[in-house]
Amino acid sequence: MEQDTFSLGEKKRRLSVDQIKTLEMNFKAEENKLEQERKVRIADETGLHPNQVAVWFQNRRARWKTKQLERDYCVLKAHYDSLKLEYNNLEHETQVLTSKLKELRAKVREEKREEEHTMSLKEQKRETEEENDKIFQMVPTSHNGLCSSTTLGSMAEPCQFRNYPEKEIIMVKLKELRNLNYVDYGSNLQW
Repeated sequence: MEQDTFSLGEKKRRLSVDQIKTLEMNFKAEENKLEQERKVRIADETGLHPNQVAVWFQNRRARWKTKQLERDYCVLKAHYDSLKLEYNNLEHETQVLTSKLKELRAKVREEKREEEHTMSLKEQKRETEEENDKIFQMVPTSHNGLCSSTTLGSMAEPCQFRNYPEKEIIMVKLKELRNLNYVDYGSNLQW
């Protein structure tokens, strides 16, 4: 009976290699929990006291949990590092895209200003052409010194254009002005 009782006062002795192999094999082969029947069977196989087997299993479970936590930590740390790297890459890509977006917006604004300027020039040219056409229509093709537009009844007044050159010469001057996009054409016309 004294052999069955486990005394805490005994000196702790090291387990043999065979005992450790048997305990490890039983720990890995079956569940980590140790029932009474299983504890007694393993104690008989190893020549240890059942309480020693129970303490070994308890210590082994604690080591297993610690190692499992270390493995879980390593997996989580690797996952975190991967996510952090991905986040940093996305943040950098966002900065690059934001910069490109600013450049494109500036380019669009510049193109819009240029388009508005071009439209303004076209509008000025159109207005100049309309004004030139009005002037052109006022000048007669051939001139006899009398203006039919001012004729009242049978009387004709002297024409204000009597000293102007022929209509064709004026057309050439107007076309030159249109090509120059020059709005103030009055100083360039030599009547």
